[in-house]
Amino acid sequence: AYVRAEWAGYAVGIFEAARDIGEPCPAGSTMLDGQSYTVTGGGLDIWQTGDQFQFAYRRATGDFSMVAHVENRIWAPGSRWGKVGIMARENHGARARYAMIQTHGEDLQDADRFAGRRTTNGSDNFEQTTLAGGEHRDWMRLDRVGNVFSGFLSIDGADWQLMGSMNWGEGAPRTVLLGLGVCPHSETAGGCPQASITFGYIEITGGDGPQDPLTPQGGTISWSGSRSLLKGAGLSYRITGLGLVG
Repeated sequence: AYVRAEWAGYAVGIFEAARDIGEPCPAGSTMLDGQSYTVTGGGLDIWQTGDQFQFAYRRATGDFSMVAHVENRIWAPGSRWGKVGIMARENHGARARYAMIQTHGEDLQDADRFAGRRTTNGSDNFEQTTLAGGEHRDWMRLDRVGNVFSGFLSIDGADWQLMGSMNWGEGAPRTVLLGLGVCPHSETAGGCPQASITFGYIEITGGDGPQDPLTPQGGTISWSGSRSLLKGAGLSYRITGLGLVG
């Protein structure tokens, strides 16, 4: 095993950190203007061979619901499959398990959708949608209930339509990274373009339980005893895999 030093990002508004995942070209940023967050990201894709994007997040433990409204989209030229939305992610690794409700680049063939990677370091990504090709929504919501993550879209922020769900199973980490991700899918655009997306409304309910360590990159945490992070609480855990970054 080894410990790898990484830049931890910077706090922005309600998010404890904004940082790039997977070393995208060019580096991204997250800015707060009043109540609006503008997330600018580069990167090839969020898909099977690894993820590259800008991520503004906070840690969330247990059940939660996060709602976000897309106020403005500036896509990279040629960014047909750009991916933007609310993501829950087990750690900072480029091939971490995740669940995401996302809006896509403005393409007549693509519809907004729910997506995820089922296993850590896996290539078992999937996408689900109930929308017709070319349909896009400005309101999105990601819920966690137990170990099930579900993504919803809405025209008005009141009437929600389920796009898809995934169950992380009995060994799912209680604490995940929850926030906004932006990837321009520069593989189709060429070079190093960026997408810049402004979210004008964000609401997070729940997710405020005692925090556990993040699942290590490339492994799992097995707990015995108390999960409390307080010193002397009887915490013990076994880490398997290569990365110990959290």
